[in-house]
Amino acid sequence: MTEIIKEHIFVGIADYERCLSLIQHETKLYLVNHAALAEEFFYQLGLRQFGNFHRIKLDPPPPLRELVKLAVAADEHFPESGMSVESGTDAIVQILTSRAEMLDEYFSLKISGDGLVQELPMLLRDYKPDLDKLPLLLMRLGPQVEWGSEKECFDSFLRELAFFYIPDVPAQLLLAKSHSSSELASTENQDKGMELDDTAELSSSDKQPHKAAESQAMKSKYKDVEEWSVVEKASRWQIQHILFPAMRKYFVPQKALLDRDIVQVANLPDLYRVFERC
Repeated sequence: MTEIIKEHIFVGIADYERCLSLIQHETKLYLVNHAALAEEFFYQLGLRQFGNFHRIKLDPPPPLRELVKLAVAADEHFPESGMSVESGTDAIVQILTSRAEMLDEYFSLKISGDGLVQELPMLLRDYKPDLDKLPLLLMRLGPQVEWGSEKECFDSFLRELAFFYIPDVPAQLLLAKSHSSSELASTENQDKGMELDDTAELSSSDKQPHKAAESQAMKSKYKDVEEWSVVEKASRWQIQHILFPAMRKYFVPQKALLDRDIVQVANLPDLYRVFERC
């Protein structure tokens, strides 16, 4: 297992949205869940650098309370807690601010006295975590970290930090992609309105007036898709040129990953025999 990671050759990302990549080791080709590997890898990096992290400075530093509130309000399961968004936000902020000195000393998570998030721990040089996930990280640090036990506190905090660092697909990108095809078809139909049969069945949205305004709104959304394509391109580059080379050097994979997240999909000698028969 360790040899596969240490000596692999990166082939390419097979499915970006499902976080699947192809790597080759000797004559065998493997399909790997790079998000699962990255989560365990970043956890190990956190353990190795505990108390001695490099820092990512946020400029300007965002308000802690606003970030936490944003995540709490967006959490569809939060109402099950029986708390209001305001009270839940206050509780999490209190947990973090009351431990600000410890968070700064051990984890390089610096929260100023006036509640600004000034610095984050850097786990891997040149690797940039998705800061859109920062509200989720800060919210989860409240209830998901075992603050009552030192050992469990450090372990659970590093697990949450590793989860923050994994190169999963930004939710906005998935949302943009999920609607782009249908919206493109809708816009094309609008542009060809003179050619459409007047008796054709239309959706309720197609029956609305102000087609020009709707078309303009669609074009605005296409711009968002284009912007997220830039984000995807940067993420793909980071996975290939920073994450996988770093895993070759520093990652010690667990056997459970081989059972669940690394699957052999081809063996070159077997493929050669198939081609010989053709």
